[in-house]
Amino acid sequence: MIVADDIGIEEVHPDGRRTTGVKYILCDEDVEAIRQGYRCVNCQENFNEAFPEACMVCGFPCREKQSEMFARIYVGHVPGARTGIDVEAEADRMEAEAERRAFEERTNIRVVIGKSLKKEHRA
Repeated sequence: MIVADDIGIEEVHPDGRRTTGVKYILCDEDVEAIRQGYRCVNCQENFNEAFPEACMVCGFPCREKQSEMFARIYVGHVPGARTGIDVEAEADRMEAEAERRAFEERTNIRVVIGKSLKKEHRA
């Protein structure tokens, strides 16, 4: 999940305070959890049961208002939106890091990645 200010929206709270709106960019699983009532549409808290009476964190009346709020604010799939880590790429990176560390421990040779050992020669 990515959270960013949405300066195109101004929220007016019951006490009269005005704040910048918030834009959530969610993966498909997070959207489904909200749609099915297992996550608060207001604060993103996860629930053990679908549509509790109220969110235990922010107090939002989930059972009464969640479906209505979701229908009002959900804008659909945003093409090209990235919601976080590419899990496959991160797994590959972690595996390569583990292999590098094992090599360094076995051989006592340090591997420097991304730095050229050659000096530039200028004419």
